[in-house]
Amino acid sequence: MSTNLTASVTSSQTFLPLLETSDFPQKGLVQVESELILYSFSSDQKLLNCIRGYAGTTPTTHAQHIAVTLIPLATPDVLFNSGAVAISGMGSPTNDSTGLAVAGEGSLYIDVTNGHLWINQGPSTDPVWVQMSTSSLGNLGAYQSSVISSLTPITATDMWQTITSINLPTGDWDVTAELDLHSNTVPDGELTAWHILVTQDAISQSDDVIGDNHLDGVPSVAAYNTSLVVANYRVLNGSLTTVYLQTQASFSAGTPQVRGRLSARRWNP
Repeated sequence: MSTNLTASVTSSQTFLPLLETSDFPQKGLVQVESELILYSFSSDQKLLNCIRGYAGTTPTTHAQHIAVTLIPLATPDVLFNSGAVAISGMGSPTNDSTGLAVAGEGSLYIDVTNGHLWINQGPSTDPVWVQMSTSSLGNLGAYQSSVISSLTPITATDMWQTITSINLPTGDWDVTAELDLHSNTVPDGELTAWHILVTQDAISQSDDVIGDNHLDGVPSVAAYNTSLVVANYRVLNGSLTTVYLQTQASFSAGTPQVRGRLSARRWNP
């Protein structure tokens, strides 16, 4: 299960503003980029009472629209057991590496060599470590992105143009895209339409595209610089696939430019 931040968050912020929380449990564990965050209350598009940098991960800032992925746990309450702790180490967890009678039921262990996450489903005196992920890009919550930081010109009017792409391994992914349009080099009134598209089949012609992965924007004459977002375009793939971020603009003079981000979060192994 995945949603997106509706605003940027600092490394010390103790709540997460989200696009959607209706399907999130009242307490649980989420992953935002490489950080794990434990929360104890979910309400009105926010996760509250967050413990940042859980299980040895590093608290960091996260930009608006970044994906927030719920780590599925059969009984998330165990994370709040009095004996539950967060441990990190090198290699898979053992009684020697975690400390016998230290990690109670619900304790998390993260292998810092590969990012794999484990949870103890047994008592501290006889821990039963269950691995929650198996491989680097195969991990639940794995994150990939391509950032276009430099302005990229749209070279032709009314034609789809690929801005960037990412390769996604086998599995199910939520893809998010944000593109900023900078058209101050286009004379007033000469830019009449702008579209962005997230697709697994890159197109170069001027076809009309409909669906949740396609958004239209019509910049106003007074404020040409604007943004469009495609949130949670779901990719279900049985093999390696490429996802493209494309754009199309209608203009009769000047050269509009764009920059932004294409990112994906794995939600099902």
